[in-house]
Amino acid sequence: MVEKLLVFAHYGEASYFIKEMGVSKVGEVEGLFLSKKGDVLLFIGSEEKLSMMMGLCRVFFLYTHLREVYNIGICAALDGKGREEFIKGKIFSIRSIYEYEVEPTFKSYTCDDMESKVDLISYYKRLKDKETAKRLSYFAPLLDREAYMIASLVRSYPTVKFYAYKMVSDFADEMVNEPSIISDAEEYSRKLYEFFIKKTLVKKQDEIPEKLKPSIDARKHSNSLYVTKQQERLLVIYEELLKRNQNMTLNEFFEKKEVQEILRGKISAKMKTKRLLDLLEKTLNSLDFHFREKMDEMLKPLKEAGINLEVNVMNYKKSKLSFNIDHRENLLQKLKVIEGFDIEYFERLCKGQIDV
Repeated sequence: MVEKLLVFAHYGEASYFIKEMGVSKVGEVEGLFLSKKGDVLLFIGSEEKLSMMMGLCRVFFLYTHLREVYNIGICAALDGKGREEFIKGKIFSIRSIYEYEVEPTFKSYTCDDMESKVDLISYYKRLKDKETAKRLSYFAPLLDREAYMIASLVRSYPTVKFYAYKMVSDFADEMVNEPSIISDAEEYSRKLYEFFIKKTLVKKQDEIPEKLKPSIDARKHSNSLYVTKQQERLLVIYEELLKRNQNMTLNEFFEKKEVQEILRGKISAKMKTKRLLDLLEKTLNSLDFHFREKMDEMLKPLKEAGINLEVNVMNYKKSKLSFNIDHRENLLQKLKVIEGFDIEYFERLCKGQIDV
């Protein structure tokens, strides 16, 4: 089962990963590769927002068991934080990601590396003056053109963790030396690969276990469980998903027969917690599968009529219909199919308000 997805904006950034992981192309999505071991996906998109988002949406649709997403690539250091720290060739694990288009975007996204201390801002245009670089540096010391849009998509999947690893390739307030970046791409990729391996394969120390905090709805069961901080966060997320998809709290979920069997079992509290989380994940994955089934069933008449509905996973109100028109009768036929489309049901389904 594939659980890791590595996302790159350029082939050069991924080149060493491709060589070391012995990847092969995956036919369903342009720019998608699978490692020889079959445990890691590599997606090479672009800095163009729509192209990257459409490709990633397709990947998430096909691979429903993804648990970790990594955006890996180069970035620029912005003036304002001191260049002694942000030197060329240094790699950072990102803490929070901001966005600046015409003006700053209100919402930011936080990565799941609890040890990261450096922030980054995504800006989709090429910098042409030092004034813009200075203005962006007020938000973060590092700059790229894709991390924010990737994070925004990943964060619509609450059970998927997101990490961003960025290497400083240049200084944003100076003329970017693109020929140098291209010629050094494989070396950059090699260093990024080594950083990724170190971060993901080095065994982490166990977190200090603690009991469920009062904010957890299942606190009355805390004496039966032994929960780490990370597991506590998962329980909070899982409870929100249960409420949204089944109108069920954790306390109600704990009353299920299979959960009670886990709680009464003659195993350690730590093992009980693990089995409980596995059962919750299995339940939620089943809900997601049935959601996709219902969505496919709903879209079937549109597809049969040659109408494409591009569902916007970030905002269902911005979903788009498209179709070709051959003649007047063909247009009338398509309009009739669209007229029969249950928009209210579609909205409730996207909000998770349907009992799936």
